[in-house]
Amino acid sequence: MTAETASLPIFRHRPVERPEYRGHVVDTERSATERFVELARQYRDWVLFGTDCGPEAARQALTLVSQLYVAALNLSQLRLEDSPESQPPPLPNWQTIYPKMIARLPFKVYGDVFNPLPVPAEPSIEADLADDLADIFADVVGGLQWFEAGHISEALWEWTHQFVYHWGDHATAAIRALHAWLAEKHPHMLSQPISPGSSSPDTAEETPDP
Repeated sequence: MTAETASLPIFRHRPVERPEYRGHVVDTERSATERFVELARQYRDWVLFGTDCGPEAARQALTLVSQLYVAALNLSQLRLEDSPESQPPPLPNWQTIYPKMIARLPFKVYGDVFNPLPVPAEPSIEADLADDLADIFADVVGGLQWFEAGHISEALWEWTHQFVYHWGDHATAAIRALHAWLAEKHPHMLSQPISPGSSSPDTAEETPDP
């Protein structure tokens, strides 16, 4: 993936005035949207400002991407009828996000299939974990830009449409690859919860990498 957008200065703890919801949104839909916004901000902060690397970054990526995926399943899908009056601020350049992920992740390339449904299976392809996480960032934070600019319908459309046709595929592939790597290299890290911003579980009994 490539991006031609300019870099955007995003302040880590910038207070954002809460946008008003348009129309009649039931409490459950509002709660689902608020939960997704919370996770999207956590993922944005982790990508832009996180300092963890190696197994710790793998464990945190698995946690955040899994939570985003589950939260997206509860979002309401909308169909846009009107064009937005304004454009959200541009995203940080994808080409700056991708190297950040490469530098922090413990592995980059893994085996995958483009379509898992055919039987027998299609020939495997090389997939890129850093590309997965950068593409998830572009779609999820792209919707967050709309949300924080007050365009709730546009944000929901961006999140749900791209979830079905783009970032959902990257998320499920990344989840499987991260789980497989941690299960093989550091299985104890899969059974000890961590929270965003915290250190990962004790790695004293890690299985050494070959």
